[in-house]
Amino acid sequence: MGREKILLDTDIGTEVDDAITLAYLLANPDAEIMGITTVTGEAAERARLASVLCRIAGREDIPIYPGCENPIFVPQIELYAPQKKVLGRWEHQKDFPANRAVAFMQDVIRRNPGEITLVCIAPLTNVGLLFAMDPEIASLLKRIVLMCGSPTYTRYDNTGETMSAMEKSDVIVLGSKGVIENNALIDPHATKIVYGADVREHIT
Repeated sequence: MGREKILLDTDIGTEVDDAITLAYLLANPDAEIMGITTVTGEAAERARLASVLCRIAGREDIPIYPGCENPIFVPQIELYAPQKKVLGRWEHQKDFPANRAVAFMQDVIRRNPGEITLVCIAPLTNVGLLFAMDPEIASLLKRIVLMCGSPTYTRYDNTGETMSAMEKSDVIVLGSKGVIENNALIDPHATKIVYGADVREHIT
């Protein structure tokens, strides 16, 4: 059994979970990272943060592409990457190809039909645009793995924490219906596109 071919779509730079995920994938011998795309405000700064970890891991060969900074229709609420302040302490790639993230994802998936696991740990703008542009592409994935909330269940943890990079709280409470987490909320139109796509295996 071969290594898992992974495309990672991330808003690294807001909270630590994205950096932990990338570090885990870089250290996992069963993971073959085919590329990294970034999304939301200051996407290029997020790409630089991803390159810090890739460089530390000796994986400067992994392609990194800044993606969409704004949602499809609604205003952006994840405006900046507060963790960019560490960039002055670490070597990192500084320049990236512009306006190529979605096309890059499409190219990798089409060159590896049925083999790519698309891991999305961010708002779904890049992926939503990819699926809208190329409706067949979702069916060519091996699977999609989303870190994305659902309004169909009730959470009992503390939902009131405010994220420093956002103008709204971490989650929107919907009374007895539960919550919608920010990765779903920030670009609801992209979320609808992705959840409606024909993917053979969808893990949330």
